[in-house]
Amino acid sequence: MNLVLKREKQDIFKRSLFVGVALILSYIVMLLLSISLSSIFYALGFDKDKILSIYNDNYYGYFINSFIMSISFVFPLLLIKCATKEPIYVTARFNKPNKFWFLTIFFVLGMAMIANYATGVFDEILENVFQFTPVQPEIGSSNYFSAFEWLFVIINSALIPALIEEFAFRGMILGSLRKYGDMPAILISALLFAFFHQNFVQIPFAFIVGVALGIAFVVTESIWVGIIAHFLNNSLALLLNELSKTYVLTAAIIMYSVLIIGIFSFVFLKKTNAFKMLNLQVSYLSKTSKFFRMLFNPAIVIFIAGMCYVALLNRA
Repeated sequence: MNLVLKREKQDIFKRSLFVGVALILSYIVMLLLSISLSSIFYALGFDKDKILSIYNDNYYGYFINSFIMSISFVFPLLLIKCATKEPIYVTARFNKPNKFWFLTIFFVLGMAMIANYATGVFDEILENVFQFTPVQPEIGSSNYFSAFEWLFVIINSALIPALIEEFAFRGMILGSLRKYGDMPAILISALLFAFFHQNFVQIPFAFIVGVALGIAFVVTESIWVGIIAHFLNNSLALLLNELSKTYVLTAAIIMYSVLIIGIFSFVFLKKTNAFKMLNLQVSYLSKTSKFFRMLFNPAIVIFIAGMCYVALLNRA
């Protein structure tokens, strides 16, 4: 019994350590790529303002950010594969989803609507209580004039992030941590997902949606459901952002409709016992103990502290 418990604690520490180190390396690679590309632009004769305009451009900026994100996650996440000693397709669950997939997608979208409200409340607290005004993230851009422009923006700001982030945070991180408990792994992966956005105004939204996506991953035993839900959520955010400029009522109707459908989906999932699929693992540690053992791993603490520091710099 004591030997099994000791081995379980060691394995939790090891897996959490690999996850933390992988994320730190991912951020370092991302930073180095950004600096390298900026240096190339500077060597070609572009000034600071021109370089910033390239990064913020509807085409070049989206393409560059997608390229940087794709590369930054490749090699570091191989560390997680080494920790799990499983094929990537097993850890990341590239399986055909089960019967709950359709309801689970709407459950995630409904949670995203709740997360929007939580983000607004958190933003008010930051500004009014702490006098901290975070930089508001750009949701797409303005004035898309053609179908090609819309397609390009959706691919680069909705599809590619959905593929990369779901593979990284649900597939590899959650997939590797869930051996000793689904709920602790879901919460930790959602927390890391939230802080990886490096912006305090996005943390509540990313955490709530991250939890929902983690539940979808576990309940359906497939990464594809999370990818679809993530893509639809990002696309919906782009659509609502554009509609809210001129068609406020239409945007509100869509938001509340998605919220209501999401609530009904949750109720149906609850009645069909879909959530009972969580926490089927046999473990000698409590859920709380496993959560804090994952959270207070040195590498994960360093990662979260670093992301908080960067977030503090992102203020208006």
